[in-house]
Amino acid sequence: KREHSREEVYATGDRKPFTLTHEQALAFARQAAKEFGVGESKTVPFEKERLKKDLAPKEKKARKKADSGEKS
Repeated sequence: KREHSREEVYATGDRKPFTLTHEQALAFARQAAKEFGVGESKTVPFEKERLKKDLAPKEKKARKKADSGEKS
């Protein structure tokens, strides 16, 4: 069985152990929910074609928009 590790990786390439505990993460999440609020839960369908469109490069979107005559 392979041992897992968690590290913070910085833009400089430096690595430091990631030491956030479950309790710390939970406390942060609860505080954020308290400050920002939590919306109503909902289930939405996964739309594979919409995902592809949303992930397409911006240039391709701009070209498609221009070809269709859409205005910004």
